[in-house]
Amino acid sequence: MEKGKIQTVLGPINPDELGLTLCHEHLSMKFDVAFVPPTNPKYKAYEEAELTLENIGWIRQNPLSSKVNINLNDAESAMLYDVHEYKKCGGCTMVENSTIGLNRDMDFVIRVARETGVNVIAGTGYYVADSLPSSLISRSEEDLVKEMASDLTKGVNGSDVKCGVIGEIGCTWPLHG
Repeated sequence: MEKGKIQTVLGPINPDELGLTLCHEHLSMKFDVAFVPPTNPKYKAYEEAELTLENIGWIRQNPLSSKVNINLNDAESAMLYDVHEYKKCGGCTMVENSTIGLNRDMDFVIRVARETGVNVIAGTGYYVADSLPSSLISRSEEDLVKEMASDLTKGVNGSDVKCGVIGEIGCTWPLHG
C-alpha cells in the first residue's frame, strides 16, 4: 500500500478522510465461544428463544446465555440502519474487529461500507483458541503470520479486499500457543 494511506475494505484513503472514528466495532460476527448456559434450569428455553418483551429483561441480565443475542450475523438490516444513523450524526469511519474465530462476513462488511458511505477498516488476526478450528490450532506461528500478512497486503481469502489493522486478538487463561 502507498505510504501515508489508510487501508479500508473499499481501498486506501488519506488520513484526513478518517473523520469521527469508532475504533472497536463488530458489524458481523458469531460469538458462540462466549455462550454460557443458564444457571437456572427454569430458563433453559431462553437459550434458543427469539428476543421478546417477555424475555428481554432476563437477556439483559444474562446476555451470553442467549444464542440469538450473541449472533450478529442475522441482524443485517438493523446493522445497516445503525451505521446509516452513525453517518447522519457525523460518523465517518469504523474499525471492524471481527477476526478469524468470530465468523466474520467480509461480504457484508463491504456491503455496509458501500451502502452507507462509512469508511470501514477490517481487522485480521485470530480470536481465542476455543473459537478456532483444530486445523488452525495445529498450524505453525509462521503460517499464521503469513496468513495475517496476506490479509493486509494481498487480500482476504484470495480476494482483493485488504485488512487495515491487526486485531482483535483474543486471549484466555491459560494462554495457548
